[in-house]
Amino acid sequence: MISGREILDLLDRELQQMRAQIETFEEEAENRSGQLIELRQRESEIYRELAKLRIEDLALEQFRDTLDRAEKQALSLLRERRDAIAELAARSRASQQRQSELESSRQQQAASLEQATAALENRLEQIHAELEKDPDYRTQQEKTQQAIDILAAADEKTGQAERDRKEKGEPFRNDALFMYLWKRHYGTSAYRANLIARFFDRLLARHIRYEASRQNYHRLLEIPKRLREHTDKLKKEAEREIARLSEMEAAAEKAGGIAQYEEAVEQEKKTLADIDEAIEEEVKRYHSLLAEHGKFSAGDDPLLTQAIKILVANFRAEPIPQLRREAAMTEGYEDDTLVSELAELRHRKDALAEIIDDYSDAHRQQTRRLQALSDLRLRFKNYDYDATNSRFTDADAIELLLREFRNGQISASRLWRAIERAQRFVRYARQTALGGIGFPRGMRLPGGLGLPRGGLRFPRGVRFPGGLGGLGRSGGIPFPGGVANGGDGFRTGGGF
Repeated sequence: MISGREILDLLDRELQQMRAQIETFEEEAENRSGQLIELRQRESEIYRELAKLRIEDLALEQFRDTLDRAEKQALSLLRERRDAIAELAARSRASQQRQSELESSRQQQAASLEQATAALENRLEQIHAELEKDPDYRTQQEKTQQAIDILAAADEKTGQAERDRKEKGEPFRNDALFMYLWKRHYGTSAYRANLIARFFDRLLARHIRYEASRQNYHRLLEIPKRLREHTDKLKKEAEREIARLSEMEAAAEKAGGIAQYEEAVEQEKKTLADIDEAIEEEVKRYHSLLAEHGKFSAGDDPLLTQAIKILVANFRAEPIPQLRREAAMTEGYEDDTLVSELAELRHRKDALAEIIDDYSDAHRQQTRRLQALSDLRLRFKNYDYDATNSRFTDADAIELLLREFRNGQISASRLWRAIERAQRFVRYARQTALGGIGFPRGMRLPGGLGLPRGGLRFPRGVRFPGGLGGLGRSGGIPFPGGVANGGDGFRTGGGF
């Protein structure tokens, strides 16, 4: 098993590799876009040379001047575009640097939180070691344990009675004649009927031997009610004993100065949360820059669009078809060579456009995957899977799935399911920085014994009988601070 922080490092490295891939796609797409512009500029030069060869009227001379002006405008726009791309790249690098700095700060802060938590745990161990020597405390532990044991036995008995009511009551509920008399309360003081109805009901009851069945069914229904009432009383008594024991622990912790340790842990947690918030904001900023960069890589930015529009508009001018026709009719070869080069340029432009589309599509897909993995990483931290007591099985499988996700072979949801299956929270003396050592907040005590508002602590030295209320049989819920049930790790929404 490896720690949650090591898995978080795996996620960070995978994010870095995906960012590097995206930058490669951006560079390749921009290079191809530059080559495409060069081809268009060469196309413009060829038309200008053809015009020089065939200048016979004022229209062609005006056309050449128009090409010169258009090319100057396009070059100006392209220079402006290069500056915009350079600025965007600088902002992206700065964002990545900021993320690296924040992640480094987070690792240091996580270590500080771990130290503060360890200090809290050590102090609690010292306090409770002294408390165990107190005879009054040990007596209260025994009373609490006895109350829980009695509650466990009563809860099991009540559960069996309720199962009997469901199973053994089925024949009664399926007997239409019996249920007819039962619903009319026949044989009780609540029965109401006229003389004729009473006469026939009496014949029916005698025929099906209703009275004996009624008494049996009545007992079958009443016994679970009485047992549940008794169990509820025992539950309240167990709550009172647990509360008394918890108060003794809380008093010992207060006298031992545990509050300052808890405050230190809470402060470290708050600082860590602030860093996480800053990381989240910086990641959002970076993804916004990626989306903007994607437009430049795909050639969808307004500067390139305008430059191409200017050049293409002039290529569609009236003299161009005339130049082509005249080149075909001349005896010389110079203009024919230029026309052939135009045809070759057209094929190369089409091929470059397809390559740019491929890179742009890869950029979009990898950007989506990067966003999904960033969201998964945030969820990982929100679930406290990087907590000190978080562990993961089969790290090699997770690393393999991360590579498959980067290559688009699996979805983010499948990756998350694998992470959830591999995660375990190991037993830890204190689940939160509030209350005493013991029962994690938000869970339920034996037999539906709920945690009261304010956080009732499950004290030390108390056994939780296996099977009580269905808990304890799953083997997934440990009871910190010496509570015995044989569990080997619990699964909740988080660690510290």
